[in-house]
Parts: sequence; structure tokens; C-alpha cells
Amino acid sequence: MRWLRGLGFQRISFGVQDLTPDVQHTIGRVQSTALITDVVDIARQQGFGSLNPDLVYGLPSQTAERLTGPSRAARPWGSRSWHAAR
Repeated sequence: MRWLRGLGFQRISFGVQDLTPDVQHTIGRVQSTALITDVVDIARQQGFGSLNPDLVYGLPSQTAERLTGPSRAARPWGSRSWHAAR
């Protein structure tokens, strides 16, 4: 990240997808909330002014009822939007 910041990048996105463990396992994108928090903190320390952990809806094993939790959890990281799975 330091290298990217040194090149002048100011915005960074992370492909979080979803924070629910069973959805993560289904799509093969397993990462803990602690790991995501650490990476976001490092990006902030490097001076990235715009951070976006991308969240996706419409993934296998996802339900509409369970979208609220990941959305709330991702707010401190800067995530404000969801993207549709295709």
C-alpha cells in the first residue's frame, strides 16, 4: 500500500463481499473482521483519504434479512454502498 500511495493513489477499495462466515465459505472469500479492520487501519495510516470495503448483495447463501449486520459493521471502515452480484 505504501508503494501505491507513493505513486499518488488516494482511493483504495477492498473486495470484502460479505462478513457472514457461511457466505464467505460459499464464495471462497474467507476473511475475519479483525483482518479487514487491520488492513483498513494500515490504509488510513498510509494516508489514503478514501477507503471503500466493497460489499456485494445477491451472493449465494445470502438472505435479505442478514444484510443489515454487515452493512452496520462496515460503516467504520468507510463502506457506504452495496454492489449487486452478477
